Amino acid sequence: MFFVVQPLADEIIVFAQNEDGIYAEKLNATDLYAMLPKRRARFLASRAAGDSVMAAILIKQALPIAVQDQVQILTATGLHELTHDLYVAADKARTQHENDLMMTLTLVIASPIIFMLLDYFVFPNMGISGVWSVMFTVGLMALVLGVWYAVTFSTAAADVEHWVMTCFAKLHRTNEN
Repeated sequence: MFFVVQPLADEIIVFAQNEDGIYAEKLNATDLYAMLPKRRARFLASRAAGDSVMAAILIKQALPIAVQDQVQILTATGLHELTHDLYVAADKARTQHENDLMMTLTLVIASPIIFMLLDYFVFPNMGISGVWSVMFTVGLMALVLGVWYAVTFSTAAADVEHWVMTCFAKLHRTNEN
């Protein structure tokens, strides 16, 4: 079975032919990947271009030229691999978005508490006067906001996170021995 597909960000457009001509159907890649194999095979059977590669090539050639460059002819295994890749990419984006939201929520909740602790307890107990205490606290909070921004919106944050997790894993392995 061959499929004529156009992959999008998290969807797949499947082109097939029926008695009325060529039609396109958008399928959610995550839902398609999550289906059980037998159910996915039954679901995709009616959306296949045919059992020969020639039928798939004919469908691809009947499409507009602008679309032909983005269209792929895949076997059932290739389509499953494509849905897996799109699923992994969508899951990674969703996880990153959730992490960003959690970091922002934590910062919104923790910032006033940290500010008050520094301004009212830590710096006055160190003998720093009120004006200097506020200036130091604002400076430290600006530093915290800068670090938060760098971690949340930069690509280097993922590299630092990977390095930290690798160090923790090495430390864990060392402690096991």
